[in-house]
Amino acid sequence: MDEDLLRGRLRGLADVDAPVSVDRAAVIRVGRRRRWTRTLGPAAAVLVLAVAAYPAVAALTPDRSAVSPAGPTPAVTTPAPRAVVDRAAGTITLPVDGLRSPRDELVTTQTAQRHFLSTCMTERGFGEHWAFDGPVEPAVPPGSTAPYGVWRESDVRATGYQHAAGTDAGRSLEGDEAVASRQCEGEMVAAGLAVDVDRVTALAEEHRAGGWIRALGTDEGGALRDRWVRCLAEAGVAAPVADDPESMVPEGILEAPFDEQVRVGLLDVACKDRLDLVQRLADLDAAAQAAYLERTAEFQAAVRRLDAPVVDRARQYLVEHGVTAP
Repeated sequence: MDEDLLRGRLRGLADVDAPVSVDRAAVIRVGRRRRWTRTLGPAAAVLVLAVAAYPAVAALTPDRSAVSPAGPTPAVTTPAPRAVVDRAAGTITLPVDGLRSPRDELVTTQTAQRHFLSTCMTERGFGEHWAFDGPVEPAVPPGSTAPYGVWRESDVRATGYQHAAGTDAGRSLEGDEAVASRQCEGEMVAAGLAVDVDRVTALAEEHRAGGWIRALGTDEGGALRDRWVRCLAEAGVAAPVADDPESMVPEGILEAPFDEQVRVGLLDVACKDRLDLVQRLADLDAAAQAAYLERTAEFQAAVRRLDAPVVDRARQYLVEHGVTAP
């Protein structure tokens, strides 16, 4: 599974002190996008997949905050973590993006996985759509799937709302092909080219590693979104669907003609700019993620220890099969 989607699913989880909050639209999109490039990935991807796939782990973690000692204590002011919103690059960098493995490890591991899956699926008679076309280039910028909707005029003019919707040209796998892909993924784990998600889940339970409440699931984030919805209404734009309190896409816009998507999208971006909405929501996410990373440092280190042999095995695999990764 692509690392950006995995990271997006993790952002949708709830913290241990509140109910789980899941981006239903994202889950549906992920379920439909059974592309052959799906992998269990290196440490960052495995961490995200494990927590995203097993949200019940969060409920296992009680609040064990230390009791403050009696008497006055010196006041210490720590600046709240801030997200890095780069409008020129179109990226939103959050603390969890620091879990991303080095580029060379990503290229090596994902290239080996792609080659393995291509070979395995070809042997099962599905080679037409699974041809190995060379090394992977994990070029997705950090934070590109942050769930704040469209927020740059250039993106709106180029693709309308498609970037925010996360549309995908990949095929949905069904029937025997879907069964074969799951079998090949299991064989890939057995070959040492991916970490078994069950092992990561066991670690998550052992370390009581939950998730966090993302910005749109908090009262403060919800209030910001309500102001954005009112701004849209003043501009004559329909609000997102009522039964999805975290949606950032106006209702019906994905089915509208491209020109209408651009017209509405520019109004949408103007509202977000007026409210400084993206920076404020991203800062809420940054603070929650920073706390999560501090709370689960031992869990993350354990996952990285699981992943190290996978990277080594991927390098060996590429040499064995004469594949060169840049």
